[in-house]
Amino acid sequence: MMRARRNPSQGGVDDDLGGALQLWRDAIRARRNAEAFERLQAARKRVARNTDDDWEWLAAALADPEKKWFVAHVFGRQPVPRRLFGSMMRAAVIDVDPSTNRWLLEPCLETFGRAAVIEELGWLKQSGEVPGQRIEWALYWCTREVERLRGTSRS
Repeated sequence: MMRARRNPSQGGVDDDLGGALQLWRDAIRARRNAEAFERLQAARKRVARNTDDDWEWLAAALADPEKKWFVAHVFGRQPVPRRLFGSMMRAAVIDVDPSTNRWLLEPCLETFGRAAVIEELGWLKQSGEVPGQRIEWALYWCTREVERLRGTSRS
């Protein structure tokens, strides 16, 4: 089990993303919502000083069925960097639950726009990497995003 390293010069902000993930998970499991939120905020702030290794960790985490949710939450309230766009989109369509893939798609829609997301979905479909049905599920959220922005959503 990985132990989180703490950097005392930053008031307890986790020094590595794996540690930040573990502390966030622990807070979620213990239903310490305020602490979980603080952990996400620390991870969001940390993005500005990410190293190449950190970016690689984030991309790899998006390929992991559990870790990807941490990344989705980190970028749920800030722009998705271009270097994670493809990994985030792949994570969204590989997800087997068509109702949860929105947590990975919405940050991409907000950062890059509907056209870029649809183009990436088309590329993923063409590559044969992902079953077509999962692409259709993702496209649903693209339509929902447009409705939400226009104020025409029915839900």
